[in-house]
Amino acid sequence: TMSLPPGWTEHQDPSTGKSYFANSTSGETSWTRPAPVSTEKPTPPKPPPKPKPSPKPKKRSSQTAISASPKINIGNSADSEKRRKVLEEILLTEASYNSD
Repeated sequence: TMSLPPGWTEHQDPSTGKSYFANSTSGETSWTRPAPVSTEKPTPPKPPPKPKPSPKPKKRSSQTAISASPKINIGNSADSEKRRKVLEEILLTEASYNSD
């Protein structure tokens, strides 16, 4: 709904019947209607989107499950084959103790 600004009222000139406007605060009068004031509440701006949470890092298990034929990934260094054999031997030894 559009209305007059605060302090303004509409009147009618008795001699012409034409509308005029008067501001009771300032004493101003005008034949031109003052700019209307909207009584509707402006739409508030949309809030910014919430940031997506960063994915949590996966926890690495400190223990490796022992299977019948363990596969061990120990990197690509020059000693990797030697390390792989030592780790397989340890796992096989642990497996034999656990099966008794």
